[in-house]
Amino acid sequence: MGLFSGTLFASEPFTYSLTPSTIQPGNHAVLRLSVPIEPQENEGSITVNDALLFESPELIVLEKTSERTDCCLTISYDLTGYKSKSYLLPPIEIKTHGNSFSTETKTLAIASLRPEEDNEIRESFGALTPPFPFRKWGKIVGLLLILTFLLVTLPKKLKLLYRKRPLYQTKKVPTIPTEDPLLWLKKQIHQLKLKHKQDPFNDLLIDEWSRIIRGYVGRVSAVPALTWTTRELKIGVSTSVPILKMIPSLESSDQFKFQTEMRTEDSVTLLIGKYIQETEKHLLLCGN
Repeated sequence: MGLFSGTLFASEPFTYSLTPSTIQPGNHAVLRLSVPIEPQENEGSITVNDALLFESPELIVLEKTSERTDCCLTISYDLTGYKSKSYLLPPIEIKTHGNSFSTETKTLAIASLRPEEDNEIRESFGALTPPFPFRKWGKIVGLLLILTFLLVTLPKKLKLLYRKRPLYQTKKVPTIPTEDPLLWLKKQIHQLKLKHKQDPFNDLLIDEWSRIIRGYVGRVSAVPALTWTTRELKIGVSTSVPILKMIPSLESSDQFKFQTEMRTEDSVTLLIGKYIQETEKHLLLCGN
């Protein structure tokens, strides 16, 4: 029934069959090959050369299937044709590990039992229903659902996006009222006077006076006067004449910090009194 050739002896014979060998146009015939293989052999090591069968212009291969058993690999071809004639099935070559097989040429005859001029469609044939394209319609339905969702939600989003609203939405921040710098300076100098009256020889009052003046400068000029040196302060407030007039006193107070040996009680009380008077004079304090 079949032609067998191999380099090694196989436990099962190589067989093939074509059933039926004659069909009507559109009917199916099955070409089945049974290839003996070793149990440890996989399908990846088997080569099937059936290109000529698929390249036949009028013979149609509807489906190719394969089934593996312990001893054999069964390969099936579902064939059909629509033109009444005889087709020579080309040989199929199979190579396994250590064996090679080939089919002989088979003839598939396609013959119609109806006369050639009979083109009537008979009810007994039945209407062929094409397969329903589930995947295609599934995509269409999914796109329609997405489009419907966008058409429903998008106008609302656009309305919220483009509705009139103020350019800037500012939140009112509670402000802390600040004291007038001049009133603050008057209070500080008044307290310094009281401390000087209670302890006229306290040399620490000179540093306190310096901090008061720097605090006042920081309040009126918005500069970090408390951390600046007197030289930096002189440059930073060069446009304020009243404050510039206080720079010499600030420089002398700086020198006084390093002249510990020449300090006397009289010099301390005189300097403090001098600084208070100059502050009242140049910064327009009332002096009481």
